[in-house]
Amino acid sequence: VDLRANAKRLDAEWDPSQPIQTLYSRIKEIQTYAQAGNRTFTDQQIVNAAYTIIYKTGVYYDDCDDWLETTPQHHTWINFQKHFNAAHRKAKRKQRTTQSEDIIVPTQPS
Repeated sequence: VDLRANAKRLDAEWDPSQPIQTLYSRIKEIQTYAQAGNRTFTDQQIVNAAYTIIYKTGVYYDDCDDWLETTPQHHTWINFQKHFNAAHRKAKRKQRTTQSEDIIVPTQPS
């Protein structure tokens, strides 16, 4: 029962305003717990679960498309993390740029 509950954590949502490392840490905990119970997940299962979590956020559609365009041999957990670390940094930069553009500076009357 505990192992099934652990596996269901792979379906839990992730808040994209949080560092992406929080998602990776959760997945590492899930893997560690599964290994302790002799129920390991394959690299592909982890990648597929993480992809679904990230896709569901609605923030990374283009990056998800880019990921799917890579070859299946490229779809490793390490490559996944590299790809979405870059996507997360890009989204944060874009968010900061958008926020700074929203700041209205009052002008002096002429």
